Amino acid sequence: MAIEDAADLAAFFDVAGFAVSATWTVKGGGPVAAVPVILDRPDQSVALGGAAVNLPELSALAQVAALPAGAGKGDTLAAGADTWVVTKMDYDETRLVVRASLRVA
Repeated sequence: MAIEDAADLAAFFDVAGFAVSATWTVKGGGPVAAVPVILDRPDQSVALGGAAVNLPELSALAQVAALPAGAGKGDTLAAGADTWVVTKMDYDETRLVVRASLRVA
């Protein structure tokens, strides 16, 4: 069965399952929202002088409907003791889910 709407996504973004509770703050002191996110820490391989080095690249998946109004690049995301700045937002083809690329604040 395909995931087709926000209700279908609820199980994936349940903090009892895959997601963690995070706080999303819009840049410039804008709205703040508690947002369940799925953190992804893939390794990115970078060649340096013939040797490959794996660098972590962090991103977070979130339901668009859970984001505060005006969410975008430059916002902050905090989970536990960690805080990151959103550097890019890529929406899926349904525009129900966004992948936020993050860097350490």
